[in-house]
Amino acid sequence: MTPELAAQIVKHFIIPMFDSENKKDLRKKYNEMAGIKSAASTVLGDLKLTETLSNELEGVRNQVDNLKEKLEEVTVERDIHCRELTQLKVKFLQQKKMIGILKGQLGLSFKIRSGVEL
Repeated sequence: MTPELAAQIVKHFIIPMFDSENKKDLRKKYNEMAGIKSAASTVLGDLKLTETLSNELEGVRNQVDNLKEKLEEVTVERDIHCRELTQLKVKFLQQKKMIGILKGQLGLSFKIRSGVEL
């Protein structure tokens, strides 16, 4: 049995057995007679603490799940941007090469027009 299943059993079955209105009144009278100020020292108090911790654990798990989903979304976006960056780098290098070729042709054209021998 997992701790989560045990917490659910406590929450849905055991606590309701101890937590009726009549039992609350009797427990209150007993606690007053015994000098107990809180239910924390009773089985019910322990069970309620288990329930509270179970609820907190569930909340933390939900937060972790949400963070995992967000991480996955951001990872997909990063991968898309990396591919776009790679494509832009390829285009840049192609244009740089083309500019070099055009620059060479322009220089050659100037030499031909100015009558410089090759």
